[in-house]
Amino acid sequence: MLIRYVRGTAGGDIDNFCPASIRQSGEGMTGPITVEIPHKLGRADAKQRLEKGVGKLTSFIPGSTVTEHHWDGDTLAFTVQAMGQKMAAKLDVFDDRVRAVLDLPPMLALFASKAKQFFLENGTKLLR
Repeated sequence: MLIRYVRGTAGGDIDNFCPASIRQSGEGMTGPITVEIPHKLGRADAKQRLEKGVGKLTSFIPGSTVTEHHWDGDTLAFTVQAMGQKMAAKLDVFDDRVRAVLDLPPMLALFASKAKQFFLENGTKLLR
C-alpha cells in the first residue's frame, strides 16, 4: 500500500492525495488520526466484535491499557493510558465500515504512523 503525505497543496483536497483508508487530519502529527476499516459483518456483528476486542486495538503503544469505554448508539468511545499519557479514541460503526478517530497527545505523536497502520491491519482482522 502506498501512502503519500502532501503538504502545502494550495486549494488541494487531502482526499485526492491520501488513500481513503488512512488519513491524517490537522497540521503536524498531533492532530487526530482517522482510519476507515471496511467490513462485511453488518452493524450489529461489528459492534459485538469491537466490544470483545477493543483492548487488542491499542497494543501498538507499549504498556497501553484501555482505562474506560462506553457505547453511545453506534459509537464506541474509549480512553487509552500509555506512558503516563491518555489518548481518546472513537469508533463509529456503519453497516460496511468502522471509522476510527484517534486523538494522540503530543507525547504519543511519534506513534502516529504506526497507529494508523496497526488500526487498519488489526481492525481488519478483528472484523473478519
